[in-house]
Amino acid sequence: MAESLPTGTNKSIIQKIFTTTSMDKEIECQFYVPVNKINKRSITYQKFVANGNRRIVETEYGSIEVRNRLLTERHKEIVNSVIKNSQIQVMPDGNFCAMYKFTDVLKELNMGNNTAQLKEDLKQIQDAMFVIKFGSKEKTMRIFTKTYTDNETGMQIAILDRDYVLMYKHNFSANYKKLQKKISDIPYPALKTIVHYLIVKSASEDEEINSFLLSNVLNKIGFPVESPASVKEVRKNLKLYSNELKKHFNIDYDPNLKTFTTKKHENVKILEPIEDIGYKNYIGKYISFSGKKYQIQDIVELPKNKWIIVTEIEKIELYFYKDDFLFMLNVVTSSNDDVKQFQKKQIPSLFDQ
Repeated sequence: MAESLPTGTNKSIIQKIFTTTSMDKEIECQFYVPVNKINKRSITYQKFVANGNRRIVETEYGSIEVRNRLLTERHKEIVNSVIKNSQIQVMPDGNFCAMYKFTDVLKELNMGNNTAQLKEDLKQIQDAMFVIKFGSKEKTMRIFTKTYTDNETGMQIAILDRDYVLMYKHNFSANYKKLQKKISDIPYPALKTIVHYLIVKSASEDEEINSFLLSNVLNKIGFPVESPASVKEVRKNLKLYSNELKKHFNIDYDPNLKTFTTKKHENVKILEPIEDIGYKNYIGKYISFSGKKYQIQDIVELPKNKWIIVTEIEKIELYFYKDDFLFMLNVVTSSNDDVKQFQKKQIPSLFDQ
């Protein structure tokens, strides 16, 4: 079903997916509502229904529209647990799949044997669609495009949306897996989201010590600030949990000034975007197929993600899927113009490393 672990860009993406706890764009775009369960009487839910099952959030970076489902902090923990407990492989069609067991996720999230609830949560994650707009750029994506049981192995399969995978590739993310258990233990979902935001933001700043207004943080994470009762409850919970925030996360909350003072945490590491393996980088290297080895003399880019690789005696036509995933290889020989169909392979595997 799936190919062996790849080299080059795909391998780097898989490594980054495994080491990432949160992506900056997930936090900035407010993929998840900072609650454990949606209250149908809440302002957030009522607006969502009034807008035709769409939640529209405006941020300083752009706007995001969440369609079909509202995902919560619980859904975020499920996504993280699925990835953490999975083997991620690249399928023949170029998609990334996470292979995991229900029992591992249920155990980690203290869900007992409630497989039915986990299946429903996964369905909600699959249903949710995100339309992200940054300036003139717009992307529509899901997190998982499909979830199912593999009949041969009995493993659970979650297919990651290609554009969601590319968010790992092109954007900053943060690794704070050593703090993940402590965050999961926080009894207040809004505080979990606040911690995610503050430890990542603090790690991203140049200064060792940073200050944040509570009101600004609540706006950043998409908290319903239009509800005075909800804001009052957050302030109460922050006061109750202030010692733990300072002890475990270097977050000092001042209830009088309603501000956070944060210090960079040693267990929060910022992960850089992954650079593309540019096709021009392969000029001068050798490509091997059918037991022959040829030096690449030129690569010509054509429309529709097509490249022509020129060697000494052959032209190799490569039809790429977007963003360096997999491609179909056709070989056109100069001697007889025979076209030989090769199976899909990963681009780095054809070249001498």
